[in-house]
Amino acid sequence: MPVHTSRLRAIAFGVALAATSLGASAQTWPAKPVTLVLPFPAGGATDAVARTLASTLSQKIGQSVLVDNKPGAGGAIGSRDVQRAAPDGHTLLLATSSTHAVSPNLIDLPYNVATDFTPIAQIATAASVVLVTPSLPVQNIEELIDYAKAHPRELNFASSGLGTVVHLSTEAFNAQAGVQMTHCPTRARVRRSPISSRAASRCCSTRSPPACRRCRAADCAPWP
Repeated sequence: MPVHTSRLRAIAFGVALAATSLGASAQTWPAKPVTLVLPFPAGGATDAVARTLASTLSQKIGQSVLVDNKPGAGGAIGSRDVQRAAPDGHTLLLATSSTHAVSPNLIDLPYNVATDFTPIAQIATAASVVLVTPSLPVQNIEELIDYAKAHPRELNFASSGLGTVVHLSTEAFNAQAGVQMTHCPTRARVRRSPISSRAASRCCSTRSPPACRRCRAADCAPWP
């Protein structure tokens, strides 16, 4: 099967910290190891970005930068912990469009994304792809749509939580294509496929290069 990719939805990664005026303390930063909170599980695209950033930042500032994975509630748990941390610049948050753009419009959060965090920099953007195993009798998106229409609710898709980009972009796909795939949010690292049949692993929608490599090892192939 030929391999193709498609940009379903781009997202932005940024670094933020609890809102503060560092004042004179900024002149001595960092005075101790820095914690970079990642509000998503290990092993995904955001985790790869966080660990690359931590390594580079550590070399630049001469202090350890520790990645702390705190998944759950679409990123709200880790974000809340950063908002509650001492505002001294030693606890950073790897924020995404899920945590600071989507979630505030879907759920009541214990913090204000506009006033409780100080943005530092945009770090990266990423795109989504769709993956499918050869056992599913489809070769492209059109055939996937036809299959999903002929087998309503037989396909599931996973994401790292409600309101995340993978969740909403796949729901948008459902609506635009007129198909019904069931969302299965998970706090765990997705080891097989975010879109699957109820009986066996089928295909997925993901932003994670490690997930793509795992799917290729399991005879999956990405396509638009």
